[in-house]
Amino acid sequence: MSSSVALIVAASVAVALPAPASAASGPMGARTLGVTAVTLETSDSVRQAQIQSIKQNGFPAVRIPIQWPQVEAVQGVFNWAGTDKLVVDAYNAGLNILAVPTYTPTWAAIPEGRTFLHPGPADPATYANFTRLAAERYRGLIRNWEIWNEPNVIHSFAPKPDAVKYSQMLKLSYAAIKSVDQYSVVISGGLSPAIDDGTNISPARFVEALYANKAGASLDGIGNHPYSAPDLLSAGKDWWTPKNGIDMISYLMYINGDGWKKIWTTEFGASTTTGQPPYGVTEARQTQILVDGINYLRSLPNGGPIFIFDYRDINSGSQNLEENYGLTRTNNSAKPSLAAVKALIN
Repeated sequence: MSSSVALIVAASVAVALPAPASAASGPMGARTLGVTAVTLETSDSVRQAQIQSIKQNGFPAVRIPIQWPQVEAVQGVFNWAGTDKLVVDAYNAGLNILAVPTYTPTWAAIPEGRTFLHPGPADPATYANFTRLAAERYRGLIRNWEIWNEPNVIHSFAPKPDAVKYSQMLKLSYAAIKSVDQYSVVISGGLSPAIDDGTNISPARFVEALYANKAGASLDGIGNHPYSAPDLLSAGKDWWTPKNGIDMISYLMYINGDGWKKIWTTEFGASTTTGQPPYGVTEARQTQILVDGINYLRSLPNGGPIFIFDYRDINSGSQNLEENYGLTRTNNSAKPSLAAVKALIN
């Protein structure tokens, strides 16, 4: 850690953060290939070893959630300690950070959503205030911000995704973060590859709503999660495929004067579980899907940074789809996909 530190105090927690003086906290180039790392939050030893492994394998960037319910479980009482560890360790390792302020503590949730795991916020301004506090705390350490995770699906925005409310969240958060650091990059939340079913909203329809609600001026890029497994992303032809969704988003950006902005792929991957066919695939197929997807996304004129989901399995060999997305297994041994993705970093 740098000998020159900024002492930041929140509630009863005092943490020394490094002075913001690293090139790692700058803007991300369009060909940035980073990773998400869900298991960074498990323990100090796992976090530190995993961050070093990410760095040693050549990845320049990591996507880190800043979970509002963990930081402010009780209104007005802040505990940044866990998030500080994630940010400081990644920053000190020289990793560029894409931060995702996301999810809602019970006290700030829409009442109808409080029985769900991830309810939407009752007041967009309350969420935007939290993003401002996060931007102030990590000023200079984090320069890239993603507003929420998968706001187009009930799993992340219960009891029902609300594009009008999210547009307001995005506009207020964009202004809040830019007021702290005008050179920060702020993108919209990565969109799940859902279809319109009366509750969940497809990525293209959600982006259309962002522009209809005047949020286009409040984003420096659009986040997307084009999961295609068990198929190759580049092979998609049907209207519901993630590839077609990318084409539709690109068209909407173009006709709204944002053709020069990038689509950020803030999650992309394939699970190697055998328990949930057809979406669980073999390790060999995982490698094919990742290599194809990275190459396809980079071929797009508006293709932006890509973050592979995930770096390490939560629980290798389990029957749970979500627990087997890693480039490495839970015991830290590499899957074949790690070498294949590493070869594409530069």
